[in-house]
Amino acid sequence: MAKGSWKIWACGFLIFFWTASGEGAPNRPPSGPVRLRISPKGTVGQVLKELSLRTAARLSLDPPTVAFLNTCPFPPHLYGASFSFKNVGEALAFLSGKGWEGSPLPIKERERAGSAYQIARCPLPVRIAGRIFWTCNNPAFAARWSKGPGDPPGGTMQVSLRGFNDGDVVKRDPIPLGPLTGAESVDYLRDRIKELTGIYFNFSPEWHQNVNYKLLPEYQSIHLPANPEIPLTLVKIQTTLKLTISGPLTLGQWLTIICAGLDEHARNRGCLWKWSSSSGDQPTYTVRCYAHPPSFEPAS
Repeated sequence: MAKGSWKIWACGFLIFFWTASGEGAPNRPPSGPVRLRISPKGTVGQVLKELSLRTAARLSLDPPTVAFLNTCPFPPHLYGASFSFKNVGEALAFLSGKGWEGSPLPIKERERAGSAYQIARCPLPVRIAGRIFWTCNNPAFAARWSKGPGDPPGGTMQVSLRGFNDGDVVKRDPIPLGPLTGAESVDYLRDRIKELTGIYFNFSPEWHQNVNYKLLPEYQSIHLPANPEIPLTLVKIQTTLKLTISGPLTLGQWLTIICAGLDEHARNRGCLWKWSSSSGDQPTYTVRCYAHPPSFEPAS
């Protein structure tokens, strides 16, 4: 390892429960090159704790952010990956942003697809019925540097959560959709959610949520002359995910399992479904296939 560089292993053998008082900040070394390797057992909190010891800047986090990130794992698409950075600030910008890691898009098609199809490197994990789902594409945290009176020589790097446990950027109550039979389509669920909350989420591409029957295992050996595109239903979401919905879910939870269900429904088409939202008090929600942008030819 080159002199002045640091290697951080997100191994998971030690979890740091830490506060952001900034005590001892003047004794921290100036930030130098950092190398980061992600493992399945590591947490975002571990890595931020190590980064805080490698810079003269003070990392400032409130207790809820500390508690959340200490139990926040990295997404599977980063497992085993190694990254090198010039300094801690660059590492934080990388982890809190989006990129092409984990993207199913061929490299030559990524520029045409645009940044909307990049994948969050540290997305908000959504836990439902004891399982972690990775279909939310909202970054878990943001990092902002500032330098004011009383700050340490390296300034202050404020780290804050960008959402809640269900992935949403707005705190919302569970939605009582009423009795559900299981036969409801995703379109019905979307319309019902809008009726009850006023919130409508988009599909991108809109037509892509349905799958040609020839690609679905349940239609094997069946010939349908009309060549229909089959919608995803609630019962298929529950069956393929082995998930029992026992009560009302929040908007973020509904979007999470809809995307997970669409991944299974369109598995033979090679889709990757995730949802994301804009920022602010009235965000726009989009359910997007990150493998098939609408500007490309439809995948049949």
